[in-house]
Amino acid sequence: MRVLPAVLALAVGCSGGGPETGGGGAAGGSGAAGGGEAGGRAATPSATGTAPGAAADHPAAPAGPACRAMPFAASLDLPEASGAVWVEPSFGLPAHLIVVSDSGNHGAFAVVDAKSGAELGSGQLPLERGVSDDLEGLARAGGVYYALTSGGYMRHFRRTGAARFELAVPAYALPGASCDSPRRGNCGRDLEGLCLADPLPATGCAGFAASRRDGELVCLQVGAGGRLRPEPSQTIRFALPMTLSDCNIAPAAAGGALHAATNGFGGNTLLLVHGWHDPATARVEIVPGHATGFIEAVAAGPGGAIYRFSDNGGPASPMFADSCPQAGPE
Repeated sequence: MRVLPAVLALAVGCSGGGPETGGGGAAGGSGAAGGGEAGGRAATPSATGTAPGAAADHPAAPAGPACRAMPFAASLDLPEASGAVWVEPSFGLPAHLIVVSDSGNHGAFAVVDAKSGAELGSGQLPLERGVSDDLEGLARAGGVYYALTSGGYMRHFRRTGAARFELAVPAYALPGASCDSPRRGNCGRDLEGLCLADPLPATGCAGFAASRRDGELVCLQVGAGGRLRPEPSQTIRFALPMTLSDCNIAPAAAGGALHAATNGFGGNTLLLVHGWHDPATARVEIVPGHATGFIEAVAAGPGGAIYRFSDNGGPASPMFADSCPQAGPE
């Protein structure tokens, strides 16, 4: 779900504190963001801004080699794409992506060929009543698909067919990060993305929830019964409020790199987060790409393939595929 921004720029740093309040730096995004003001003044562009008040600030690394646009379908017949995950050949399908839609679309998803962008199937996730359908983050670890609402409620699904899922674990709140009601969205820490390591580690950060409100990745750990829980003292802050839109951790077999994305207000920027296992020392590198529109979902495939999906508020979602320089193992 799109909400007007508080600021329109990026800053880079690690933090355990609150959201930035200064005019941080624009991170050289791949698409143009509109102008805007932060606290009554225009945000000032800077190639290596830092997050004011951060516990351990790190300058942004200079932009590395640019990604190369890959031939791919231009759009997907799915409204308001908001989360995506790459999947190896399975269920009689070639390598593909599962892409989910956000609020008002009742768990709609599409299956997309990872090579061409052709639609291979579609369906609806089985959502229980009384819980928001504002799905903003999608990740997979093992045979479990995790879907996160903007209000901070997590569901677990298991896939039973090429375009079929069953609800394995009903929605539960992420303590300290969720809204006061499961029906609400865009509140609490306003979580707009989800990324998990595959396989999930038993200790430390298993992945992150992307807080749009605070412009940071919040560590998620594996708790009792396999449920995820936030560790608020472990965060990676690199975006100003209302710009961070998603994150993705590639499978361990593909190097386990963590990519993050900002929306149009943050320049549709693609970033590579090095050393994410230790949020206190993580560093961020800008990766020049080709996505435009209003990016809300990012997914990584083997060989440096990066997919991004735009929520333009219409019945179809623009898609972008890049071949990017491969990151080293994490």
